[in-house]
Amino acid sequence: MHTWQLQHAKNKLSEVVDRAVQEGPQVISRRGVETAVVVSVRDYRKLVAPK
Repeated sequence: MHTWQLQHAKNKLSEVVDRAVQEGPQVISRRGVETAVVVSVRDYRKLVAPK
């Protein structure tokens, strides 16, 4: 899992999405605090699938 500063992630959104698809979840931090995660649709569906 790679961590991106928010401003850098905004500037490189296409790369963040590509990496989420290829490498897995990408963490976004704001002011040094992990705030959000970008995940691929495939990974998201696994997370929300009924067990």
